[in-house]
Order: sequence, then C-alpha cells, then structure tokens
Amino acid sequence: MGTGVERVTSAIQNRRRDHRAKKPAETATDSVVPLPEGMNPAVPEWSSLDLFKGAKELLIRHNGADYRLRITAANKLILTK
Repeated sequence: MGTGVERVTSAIQNRRRDHRAKKPAETATDSVVPLPEGMNPAVPEWSSLDLFKGAKELLIRHNGADYRLRITAANKLILTK
C-alpha cells in the first residue's frame, strides 16, 4: 500500500479521468464561443457612453430615492445617494 500522498494523488488522477470520460460528445454547437468568465447573458449590459450621452453625471431613481452616478476627473464611476 502506498503513502498517503500517493493515495491522494491517485484519487485525484482517477477523478480527473472520470470527469473527462463524462464529457459530452462534441456537437456542432461546440463551435459557439462561450461568454467570458463572470458574464451572464441574462444581465443587461450598458455602455457608459450610452448612459451618460456626453454628460458627466446622471440621476437614477430607485424605490423613491435619488442616486447620482458621476464620472470623476480620474474617469472612475461614483454612485452616491
């Protein structure tokens, strides 16, 4: 029987092999480029250029409260209530 490290290494290799074996067969849809990590197709995406339309500040009304989103001199976004 091997050492603890050898057994753990062997178990990891077996899991990797099992995972690869369960990989679905390639289809024509496999050529579709996946979204980058962290991107969710259900989340709308807006460009700050489209939102601000040349302005440096905009007002967002949410649940009866006003929030101000502005572009700083360092070209960062700040949201304040």
